[in-house]
Amino acid sequence: MKKLFTFFLALTMSIAVSAQCSLTEAVDFTTTDHHGNEIHLFDILDGGQYVLIDFFFTTCGPCQNSTPNVVDAYYALGCNQHDVFFMEVSPSDHNNEPYLFIDNWINTYGIEYPTIYLTSGGPDTGEDICNMYQIPAYPTIILISPDRQIVVQDIWPVSSAQTIIDALAPFGIEEHECDGEVQNPDVIIDVETEASYSLDIKFTPNAATASYYVLCSENAELEAGDILLDGVQLTNGGVHTFSGLNAETVYTIYAMPVSTDGIMGNLKTATATTLCPGGEGVSTIEFAIEVGEAFVIVDAMPNGETSEYHYAMGKVSAFEEMGEDYVIDGLLHDGNAVCGNGFWQVPVEAIEAGIPYYVFGIGLNGNAEVGELSKLEFTLGEGVIEVTSASYSIFPNPATSTINIRSIANIEAEVNIYDMTGRCVKNVVVSDMSNATINVEDLNQGVYFMNINGVIEKLVIE
Repeated sequence: MKKLFTFFLALTMSIAVSAQCSLTEAVDFTTTDHHGNEIHLFDILDGGQYVLIDFFFTTCGPCQNSTPNVVDAYYALGCNQHDVFFMEVSPSDHNNEPYLFIDNWINTYGIEYPTIYLTSGGPDTGEDICNMYQIPAYPTIILISPDRQIVVQDIWPVSSAQTIIDALAPFGIEEHECDGEVQNPDVIIDVETEASYSLDIKFTPNAATASYYVLCSENAELEAGDILLDGVQLTNGGVHTFSGLNAETVYTIYAMPVSTDGIMGNLKTATATTLCPGGEGVSTIEFAIEVGEAFVIVDAMPNGETSEYHYAMGKVSAFEEMGEDYVIDGLLHDGNAVCGNGFWQVPVEAIEAGIPYYVFGIGLNGNAEVGELSKLEFTLGEGVIEVTSASYSIFPNPATSTINIRSIANIEAEVNIYDMTGRCVKNVVVSDMSNATINVEDLNQGVYFMNINGVIEKLVIE
């Protein structure tokens, strides 16, 4: 798979450090939401409510992951009827035929709070508001106090509704029941886990829903009658697992809510994609780098346990400032999963010479278990790449009959393999380290260590 890394993406890590609203004081706006209601920010604040704004766009992977939790927090904090008023703002989405992006977004996530977007009624559109607040990345979730101060400049990561509830609690914002009766049955669909052969889907019915029917299908055009006939009836909310699925396949998740008196609500849908086939072991990724006239080329080589992986590039200083846990969470929610070997190109001018960079990535195995974070440090010099960490990969590992060595350097090297006692059991001179194969059929099963130009790697023979 080929992936072009633009200047913007190549500097993702540097941008992510300041991915929050830089303002400390609110800017007033007047607009119209998706339902035609006029929204005047300062009128809401003057009424004594805090205002939470979720800046998003519909094709943003991290936005898709966080929005169900924002919706759950909206219900937990009183449905805009008590301490806090929720709204969301998109800089780019429209709702024009035939691409009803906002309609589909609202229906997918069951959003009841105001949605403002590119073609919202004026005087201020979603794009205008995002520019007013100088939003650098999406999603960005801010909280504005009644005295018009931005008291929270970003809530991230939004791993659950409780994350938002806890972030707002210091300001006296408490949980409340939503006032009034819910008239129509409804259910929210949230994709929890995508594995190679199964999907974990969270369903959240509202108070008017007595039961609901769910179905997972490769057919994206089923109707309500199909769901009632072939679906599974559930009565309580929670996570439901659809198993026995095909790998690398897009599925449509259907939910048909029904009230206590048999009235059906709107058919709800969401999509999820099963992962590439993978094993049950630990996922790891090897990287190799070479420099051309215009691009730095990065090769990514996942092991056989990996069903999908996520990768990025950024300055070592930015990586260390954020910390490994933050980086891993950002990778897993970047919405750009890759299957199999891949490479991407970064324009040479996008990389500062003499500055250490990391190429890094993390994968999931066939059970959707997160593996180890892989990193390769490098520095761009005068037309060359100086690799600080190991710049080759060994595969397969574990091996049975042969091992392959792949490196960025076409050089001669001596390869020594040692057993657990420290005895050298194999010595091979490799003429081309960029693409070498070594026969290991003569080695017994067990654990060995390879020394390649002073770099030690563990090797397992099965």
